[in-house]
Amino acid sequence: MTLRLQTTFLNAALKAAILIFISSNSWSNNDTAVVNSLSIMDKIKSIEPVNPSQWGVRGGCINVQKIHRISFLDDQLAIVYLRGKKQLVLRLRNECRGIAKKGFSYKVKGGQLCPRFDRLTQVQSGIKCEIDSIEPYVRLLDGES
Repeated sequence: MTLRLQTTFLNAALKAAILIFISSNSWSNNDTAVVNSLSIMDKIKSIEPVNPSQWGVRGGCINVQKIHRISFLDDQLAIVYLRGKKQLVLRLRNECRGIAKKGFSYKVKGGQLCPRFDRLTQVQSGIKCEIDSIEPYVRLLDGES
């Protein structure tokens, strides 16, 4: 069910981005916007499903030895930089006030960082924040192929 919701969200977000792209272009430019939107749709359709195990995610968990660093974008969402070039998205179940600016710590059992089992602790307040999900982070790049 989570995969279906993420796919639905991705499809809705991509459709919105395409709509904005098309509406920002002038239709009087020899229908260039239509041609460009078709090539974008073709690119979107060519995206293959992501296999989390290729990022080292198994059962939703990541081995902590693969983690290079974790950087919070806000108080609920972080990018996990793995050794090498791959990245993961770590979401907390709820907003964890101050975790992005004040820092955090974590302690795991069995060498795995796992959703629903492990928590990050906001350093200053000591508040424990539950991990909701750990998923591959894939960037969609705009450019000619």
